[in-house]
Amino acid sequence: MYVALNSGYGLSPAFRASASLRTNASLRGTLSEQQRIMPTTQNITILGNFVHAAADVLAVVLEIYMLIVIVAAVLSWITVDPYNPGVRFLRGVTDPAFRLVRRLLPLPQTGIDFSPIIVILVIYFLQRFLVPTMHQVASHLP
Repeated sequence: MYVALNSGYGLSPAFRASASLRTNASLRGTLSEQQRIMPTTQNITILGNFVHAAADVLAVVLEIYMLIVIVAAVLSWITVDPYNPGVRFLRGVTDPAFRLVRRLLPLPQTGIDFSPIIVILVIYFLQRFLVPTMHQVASHLP
């Protein structure tokens, strides 16, 4: 029917125009029905996409930082060259977080440093709470 309407074989121009208007009107009705059926979470805005992307990037950064903390904790058990560039990088990245934990939670001096464990628990909490919350907020943005 669509080919016959648009090709114009044996149909007057007035009939083709009125048929085209009727076809467009029926398509508009179908589209509005589809829009009513679709859930609102499908209509994500640019801001919603940005928040989703930021949540994904945050999840990756937290995962990488957790691996760095684990490597730094393992290296603290063995004797390594403190002037090694890799060791200096690890200490430069992890020591600020460890110092913050040591200052906020003064644990008794037992010879065991619990600050890497606390930092890993905080990272785990952020991965399980903050990242999903950001995804939920992004899904509900208008």
